[in-house]
Amino acid sequence: MELVETICSMLGLPLLLKNGRRAFGGHASRVGGARHLARIGIPIATIALLGRWGSEVILAYIMDAPLELLTAVYKDLAASASSREARTRRSHTNKVS
Repeated sequence: MELVETICSMLGLPLLLKNGRRAFGGHASRVGGARHLARIGIPIATIALLGRWGSEVILAYIMDAPLELLTAVYKDLAASASSREARTRRSHTNKVS
């Protein structure tokens, strides 16, 4: 955590919260790492093993990751459908003209 605090200090970020606790701790890195691994599709069991989690608490940490993936997939599908519709309309307009 010393490296993180050094970088934050160089960036002018506060190292302590208003309540006096450290702003950046090791646990935040573990949770952030778990979320990143979930976002790139690493199985939950593997993430739990790497993070040495012996309980299902990891599920609370990564619960948003699948939603982000689904949102990205939805956006891709919607863009693809929109492109198909536009091509169909142009094709139909050309046939009518």
